[in-house]
Formats: sequence, structure tokens, C-alpha cells
Amino acid sequence: MKHHEQIIKVTDLHLDQENPRFPPVNTQREAINAMLADQGEKIATLALDVFQNGLNPSTKLIIFKAGAHFVDGDGNRRLTALKILETPSLADAFPKIRKRIDAILKRTGAVPTEVGCVIFSDRNAARHWISINHGGEQEGRGQTNWNAEQKDRFERKPSIGLEALDLLTHKGHITTADKSQVNKSTLDRLLSYKEVKSELSISKKGDHFAFGNVDHLRKVVLNLRGKAVDEVYTATKGNKFVQEAIASPGTAPADTGGNSTAGPGNPPNGEPGQGSRSRRIKKPSLPVFGGKLSLKTGHVNNLYRDVESLHDFYQTEKSRLSADFIVIIRMSLRMLAETAAKDTKKDLKDYLTEHFDAAKKSLDQNAKTTLSNQSVSKNSIVKLFHTGAHDYHNSKNAEQAFALSIILGAILTLSHGKQP
Repeated sequence: MKHHEQIIKVTDLHLDQENPRFPPVNTQREAINAMLADQGEKIATLALDVFQNGLNPSTKLIIFKAGAHFVDGDGNRRLTALKILETPSLADAFPKIRKRIDAILKRTGAVPTEVGCVIFSDRNAARHWISINHGGEQEGRGQTNWNAEQKDRFERKPSIGLEALDLLTHKGHITTADKSQVNKSTLDRLLSYKEVKSELSISKKGDHFAFGNVDHLRKVVLNLRGKAVDEVYTATKGNKFVQEAIASPGTAPADTGGNSTAGPGNPPNGEPGQGSRSRRIKKPSLPVFGGKLSLKTGHVNNLYRDVESLHDFYQTEKSRLSADFIVIIRMSLRMLAETAAKDTKKDLKDYLTEHFDAAKKSLDQNAKTTLSNQSVSKNSIVKLFHTGAHDYHNSKNAEQAFALSIILGAILTLSHGKQP
């Protein structure tokens, strides 16, 4: 695949009128309008970043020749941002975007007039590399997105649970299989309690945590495998859980087919003859919706009971279900919320936001803390329910799904609860 690199003026570059983001169009103005309609204010956000920081120097536009024109095969969002920064009137059909562009140009920054490009002879010659950039992971050929844990490490967020898991895994006290069975948000909650920190000799050193009693920490983490947040939902429960974990016999890491550092006669805590023993993990009883609801007879109540049954199935059969199953519950919560909204003749946004304050006020402090820990607020709740239906990768947060069920349960009680 022959190609070469070249610096090209923005004015000499054309958007792709056959961009897969929208149906084919006939003119450059139609292409810009179609891109702005598809991406909305994301383009303005990108324009602000480009204006303040310049274009990403590690990523060049993929350009191919079409007659006498240089056509942008990959990088049409960036090119659109550059063109409306250069000529704001191109965004006139989208007043909110035009207003933001005008505001951006009043700030300190610069509009790039030239772009680094990789030029191919035609569309087919560029197709492979465009596919690599936009076709997902493709078994490793494409880009692999970071998961939440990896993002936390990059952003250097001092998560106490993640640091504890990293330490134990690195030291060989637990296996990667053990780590995968521990919910990090639940561990974060448990290790954040004052009494638990004292019991495990956890202290803060700069931006990181120091763990003074690694053996006790190991026991706590191994006993937390497969457990739900309800096990440690309050400080009292959390402290009791830790005391019982510490007092338990040597708890063995998961069997990984010979890769575990622990085994009979070689337990990681140095307790001879107990390395192969492990506590039975009882099935958690997560209080979905914050507890049983008493709703008026009708479609909403029927659907609520179905979601509750689905959740019970999930808790009972979790060990044989995939990690993606929680997405189904998340989508079911969205369906229930939409059904309740329609029943009250409101759209989803109005239904959720109008009831949010009163619903939150009815919750106890532990429930409010759960909402806060999972970033469930009046401003975010609509977006979070939309995530459940449209962004499956980010819908796998079981703790957040639980938090959404709690606030939805309180809202349903207000709008559809049985009258005393």
C-alpha cells in the first residue's frame, strides 16, 4: 500500500461526502451539516480542544485522492472542527454550536491552518487503515479501549480498592482469578470505613495508600470474592465482615490450573496445612430497588415484579452467567422507568428529574451514600438510564445499576405507590 506524508492546508481538504457516519451527500456544505447533526456539540468540544492545544501530533489525517481533490478518509470530525473555527458561519444551521464557536474564538488559542496527512492513491488503498481506526478491537488488530480500572491507573486516581488488589496480586498473595471475582467498588467502600482502616493498619502516604497488615488484607479480599455490596453496606456490617474474615482459617486463592502461588502446604499466609481450605461463599441477597415496593396494580407493577425476578435469577445463577448479564438488568431498569413515565404522561427526563429530589429525601443515609459513590444525581440520572440502553460497555457497572434501582424504587413509590 503506497502512501506518503504531506502537510496540507485546511482549505485544500474536502470532507468525505460518503462518510459512513451519515448517508451520502452531494456537497461540502451538506457534509458539514450532516457531521454537525450527527455529532452535535461534541464537535464544538473538539474545536475547543484543538483551539487550545492544537491537533493531536500522534494522529494524522488519512487522505485519499479523488480527482483533483484531497478527500479526508479518516479525521472528518477534526476537519469539521477546523473548518467551522476558520469559518464560523458554516455552523449557522446549528445555533448552539455557532454560539459556542464564537465564544471559543474569544479565548486564548489558535486555529491550525495546516494539517499533517498520510495520502493514499484512492479510497480502496486507504480502506484497511480506516477500518483499523474505526472497526473496534478486531481480535487485536484495532484499538483496545481501557477498562475503568486501567483508566483509574492512567489518571492516577488513588482508589484504595484498586491499590489493595494490585498489591496483593503483585506480591502473589492472590491470583488474577481471585481479583476478577472481587467487585472493586465494594472493596473501595469496605476499606474506606474508619474502623476497617484501623483494623488493617491502612494509612495514606502522599497520593497512595500503605497497607500495614497485608496478611489480614489478603483474608478480607479473598472472603469478599463473589460478595455483593449488601455484605458490607454499612460501617457496622463492614467491620463485622472484616473481623470474621481475619478470624477465619487460611483462605486459599482460586485454583487457576497450577498458576496459583498457594496450595496444600504452601498457603500465602504461612499457615501449614490450611492452604487448600476455603470458606463457602453464600449467595448474596442484594436489595434491588432498596427493598420490596408496594405499587398499584397495573403494567408498572407487573414490570417491576419481572425485573425483581430477573435480579433474583442473576443473584442465584451469577456464577454461571457472563459479566455481560448485568447489562440486561440495566436495560430492564430503563424499560421500567420509561413505562412508568409513559403511564404518568411524561417523557423520561421530566419523570425522573421532577421526582428526584423528593425520592432522594425519602432514602436513608446509606442509600444516599450509595447514590453519591456511583455519581447518581439529578443532573446525571437521565444520562445514566440512557447509558443502560445505548452503551453496553459502560453498562457493566453492577454497583451503579444497583444505585439506579434504589432511586428508581423511591421514584416509583412516589408515582405509583399504593395509597394507605
